[in-house]
Amino acid sequence: MSLGVVLVTGASHGIGLATAEHLANNGYKVYATCRDPLKADHLQKLSKRIANISILPLDVTSEESVDKAISEIFEKEGTIDVVVNNAGFGIYGPTEVHTIEESHKILDTNFLGVLRVNQAVVPIMREQRRGRIINIGSIAGSVPSKNLAIYSASKAALASITANDAHHLAKWNIKVCLVQAGAVTTSFEFRTPSGSHFPKTKNPYSEVLAHNRKEWKQKMDGGQPPSEVAKVILKAIQSPEPDLWYQTSEVVENAMSGQYKDLTGKSQIPKSTIPILAKL
Repeated sequence: MSLGVVLVTGASHGIGLATAEHLANNGYKVYATCRDPLKADHLQKLSKRIANISILPLDVTSEESVDKAISEIFEKEGTIDVVVNNAGFGIYGPTEVHTIEESHKILDTNFLGVLRVNQAVVPIMREQRRGRIINIGSIAGSVPSKNLAIYSASKAALASITANDAHHLAKWNIKVCLVQAGAVTTSFEFRTPSGSHFPKTKNPYSEVLAHNRKEWKQKMDGGQPPSEVAKVILKAIQSPEPDLWYQTSEVVENAMSGQYKDLTGKSQIPKSTIPILAKL
């Protein structure tokens, strides 16, 4: 018997792939989604090996795609118990090196993509009066990265709406958490393009960016495996009264402790000034 139905976005590789595998191995029915399943070789192999993983196309930048995938899951299962909002990507460099189009694209995926998914799934969870939403954040959302300016901004925005949703959705027993990862040994660094606002020969940051990229790659290569992040995600799903924030490693905990006294993040949840809402 399944412990619940889980939707994982961005499941073709890295944290999303590891999460789909770990949750399926722990008794959940997992719908692993990505933009183009036909190109997701590792995910295809995983679904053949583990029976309770199903693959669906889902592009978080398309409202039509999001609605179609969630409707299909609900029609098959009659419930969606957990959503893991993992889809996202990075762009390398300070704000000036990115075109407006590049900045819009990353915010459209990392931030607005989460809004699209949540707006489609929350009505289901509200009707069933239960649910769990796990947003995959980053230490960069609280301690801005010198290498990933717009990515940091997108994850800071995600942290903000996570706290707000945790407040408002608690009324319907929908619990919302942010999992804060640091360096993880995935293909994230390799797949992160540099901003293209300047031609390479005229980029005033070129020398420092080249140095920083080598430094960043070393940190990423020495990071934690995505399987460890998947275990933290499972903890956030299974905790009866989850924290708002979960750090995935001691390195992230230490970085966060320099910024915040409360590593659970619960103090970040808005406190309503309206007494009736405060009691809900």
